[in-house]
Amino acid sequence: MSRLKHLGFEIHPETMQLMRQLVGGGEIEALVPERVWQEIKNSLNQFTPSAFFISLRDCGALKILLPEIDCLFGVPQTAKWHPEVDTGIHVMLAIDKAKDLDNDVAFAVMVHDLGKGITPDDVLPGHRGHETAGVPLVKAVSQRLKVPNHYKKLALLVCQWHLHAHTVMELRATTIEKLFTRLNAFRQPELLEKFALACQADATGRWGDEFKTYPQADLLRQLFKAAQQVDKQPLYDQGYEGLELGNQIRQLRVTAIQSMKQQLPQT
Repeated sequence: MSRLKHLGFEIHPETMQLMRQLVGGGEIEALVPERVWQEIKNSLNQFTPSAFFISLRDCGALKILLPEIDCLFGVPQTAKWHPEVDTGIHVMLAIDKAKDLDNDVAFAVMVHDLGKGITPDDVLPGHRGHETAGVPLVKAVSQRLKVPNHYKKLALLVCQWHLHAHTVMELRATTIEKLFTRLNAFRQPELLEKFALACQADATGRWGDEFKTYPQADLLRQLFKAAQQVDKQPLYDQGYEGLELGNQIRQLRVTAIQSMKQQLPQT
């Protein structure tokens, strides 16, 4: 369905009825995790990934296979930041924006807002702390579906830190350096790029923002490049080692980030 939705194809009512009967008969529960994961993985890079999840929801299978996604539908968000309001709709828009990205990035986008599904009713439509709240849910989904470890790793990083990307220009240089360290970007620079792309899909997966630019992604890249290119050799020459060497390198990176921030135009 996710491959044909853009061509106007819909599931025939009789087929949908059969799917509902299969769900009602317990057939879905019998699927092994590896099979479920393979279907989800394959759907994420189709032309309209959201069609797969909407179809599962329509037949009642989503609440069995991915209850953490199913429960997002109907959960309100602040309209100022999310004109679509409904969290489930936002996630569908975001995964459609991620369809051309690497599979692990698309999966990270799929689960980035799971924490909003457990926000207490009395604080809605706000979702303060949803990033941290979502971490155990991402772990649970990954474990249940036997998701590859590198998918899980990126998904946890995006879940926990995506708001830092959206507000990067407002962050202190020390906070940005800590973000790069938490992403393990100095050891695996590709994680910074995947993180930035996932956050861009989140930011543009909103009604009215589908075609907006996301300058934060380029800003992250420029700030990281500045931090990555600091000259550490003088520190070795001066005899620094161990924890003190690490502290000195960290300070060089913070200074480089701050200097680059001051050179860039405010966005």
